[in-house]
Parts: sequence; C-alpha cells; structure tokens
Amino acid sequence: MNMNKTSLLKEIGITSWVLRDVGLSSLDSSLVEQKVDRLKNMKWTLCTTQIFKSQELFKKILKTILDMGVECEVIYFDHLQKEKIEVAGELVIGFGQAAGQFLSKEKSNIEDMREIVFEVGNQLGNDVPVVITFHPDEVLAQYELKKLLWQDLLWARSIALEL
Repeated sequence: MNMNKTSLLKEIGITSWVLRDVGLSSLDSSLVEQKVDRLKNMKWTLCTTQIFKSQELFKKILKTILDMGVECEVIYFDHLQKEKIEVAGELVIGFGQAAGQFLSKEKSNIEDMREIVFEVGNQLGNDVPVVITFHPDEVLAQYELKKLLWQDLLWARSIALEL
C-alpha cells in the first residue's frame, strides 16, 4: 500500500496544517501599535554579575532592548551580595544562575528558573516581573544557549507588552 504523508497522517487521525494569509484589520494593527508604543515608556532593569569574556554579546543584547524603545538600567552585583538591590523598572531580567538565585531567593539551577516569572519589589513598592536567562559568558562558552537566551528576551518583551 502506497500512501503519501498527508494520507498517512489523516489515517491516524492527525489533521495537517494549512497556511492561510490572514491580514490584520486596521483595528488589530492599531492595538499592536499601542502595545509596542507602551514599550517606549518602560524601563527595564538588567541584573548580572560581572561580564568578562562576553562584553560584545552583552552590548548587542542591550542594543536590542534599547532598539525596542525600552530604557535600561544595568545593575552589576557580587554573587556573594546579601543586601537587596534597588530596582527602578517595570521588568527585571536576571542574567545567569547567580542573578536568578539572588532575585528569586530560590537555590535552583538556571534550567529550573527559566520560563518562570518571579516577582521582586521595585523602588515604588510595586511587584515587577523577573525573567531569568543565561549569563552572556555561559552563552559564549556554549553557543547552543544563544537561541534560548534570545527566546527568553522575546518572552520578556511579551510579558512587558501585557503589563
């Protein structure tokens, strides 16, 4: 019996996907523009330990965020630091396991902290979302992590758009 892939998938109960051209209505596109404009009034706090080998990568990350229209504050901290840091923004991104543990107060590894939205209080006393991702030095050492870091940044952007 000679079946093509579509017939085989249909036979086992899987419907194949069909690409459709769905245009945005003017109402939908104005909502998208409003959400993107909201980023231009935001400030994010980037929290990391010292960056040694990956300064160029971190500059690219920072430029990408700035190109979204977001103002950034970068806080470097010592991984042994115990006192609370002052967060000024509406969203925090923690780079690396040390930053993740410091911000979340969890002793988990980076893989367990990714894809969880933690919260930390900002200077105004409001809880703001915290996204944990890989440290740029880790990404430089393990290039396959670069894709995951960029996915985390896109996720942080989508969280910010929903605020």
